[in-house]
Amino acid sequence: MINCIIVDDEKLSGELLATKIKKSSTDISIAGIYHLPQQALDAINEQKPDVVFLDIEMPGLDGLSLAKSIEPGNTEVIFTTAYNAYAIEAVRIKALDYLLKPISIPDLQMALLRLKEKIVEREKIKTAQSLESLVHKMQMLNAQYNKIALSTLEGILFVPVKEIVRIESDSNYSTLFLLSGKKIVVSKTLRIMEEMLLPYSFMRPHKSHLINLEYVSKYLKGDGGTIIMMDGSQIEVSRQRKDDFLKIFSDR
Repeated sequence: MINCIIVDDEKLSGELLATKIKKSSTDISIAGIYHLPQQALDAINEQKPDVVFLDIEMPGLDGLSLAKSIEPGNTEVIFTTAYNAYAIEAVRIKALDYLLKPISIPDLQMALLRLKEKIVEREKIKTAQSLESLVHKMQMLNAQYNKIALSTLEGILFVPVKEIVRIESDSNYSTLFLLSGKKIVVSKTLRIMEEMLLPYSFMRPHKSHLINLEYVSKYLKGDGGTIIMMDGSQIEVSRQRKDDFLKIFSDR
């Protein structure tokens, strides 16, 4: 249920808007109708509703000033006014919408649709952030077991580091090649994968490749050279990283 607060110094105008909201949507709950701006501001900052329908022309504290005083959070503002002279200022305040009185049902429904889309998008971002946080925690937990946690469309996949032969970059995606021959595609850049595998024996001999040094089978000389992995794959070594690669094995 979406919670809203209506702020309008004219009692009849506030009640009329409440009636129209109830007719326009069944999943919006009206937490309160306030006619005194300061009282409304206190209620908004305390209750933190999803949306505030805010009249602009009010004595003492006008709607524009009230909107600027709302504590930062996820409360959206939809201005309601009989004057269209405030539209530019409303945009500057980043209001979700701007409705001219008398408010028509179609205009109100469009504003509510925008509100619901905004809330859905916000929830998606919140879910993605929560999943990313969970993956990070699982990565920390699994480090002691030599596993990495990867988020996929199906959930979280735990991959033993010793099973990873190499990783190849494809823009913002990376493909993991495992000893079993299986391939795993994840929406992470190669740089992120490199950071995840920093505690282990991995190296980037080329900007597009990350290899497990435990599975290097052969090195062929050349401009930069070519690495032959135990699964038969051939990885080009860039000239800039050739010395670093050879030094790793000379120090072993």
